[in-house]
Amino acid sequence: MTKVTVAFGSFIVGAVFGSLFLGIHTSTLAQARSSSLSSDGKPYNMVGMIDEASKGEAVGFSPNGLPNVPPIMMRVSRLKITNGGSQTIDGLLCDNCEFHDATLKYSGGAFQFTNFKFTGTTKVEVSGAAANTFAFMRLMNAIAAGSPAPKVEPNKPLEQIAIAKVAFTASLRSPFIGPGK
Repeated sequence: MTKVTVAFGSFIVGAVFGSLFLGIHTSTLAQARSSSLSSDGKPYNMVGMIDEASKGEAVGFSPNGLPNVPPIMMRVSRLKITNGGSQTIDGLLCDNCEFHDATLKYSGGAFQFTNFKFTGTTKVEVSGAAANTFAFMRLMNAIAAGSPAPKVEPNKPLEQIAIAKVAFTASLRSPFIGPGK
């Protein structure tokens, strides 16, 4: 048994030192970044042109350019968020939940509300991929209205406020609910 223990311990020490000090291992985050960046670490500069006849995209992207939609991971029933309380809704399936003067935080993950109820003022803070989509939709609205592009502060959540004049009840499921769904 002592030979096995010594051999296993030696293997662990070798693996740790090999990956940390010899640069054998590249983190998955660094691998993902490097596949979409040029050798100087900046995004590629590309020029593309497309017309109706080609029926494609001017610049193709690998799947690394598309954000992943985290799936629903938690189910709760009869949750009540009131008087300034907040709840992150990414990955949440919420049955018969009530929100009164609440803040919802959303980053683009799958969610489902079944028979929910909103009253009072609801504030939604969007960040991550959801904030990018929200900002893009604001830009499209500005283009349609002939207005200047909206100002967006980098890496800061965007907010939307809705005031329910009467209790609002419904059911809603996000259109994309995660991998393979």
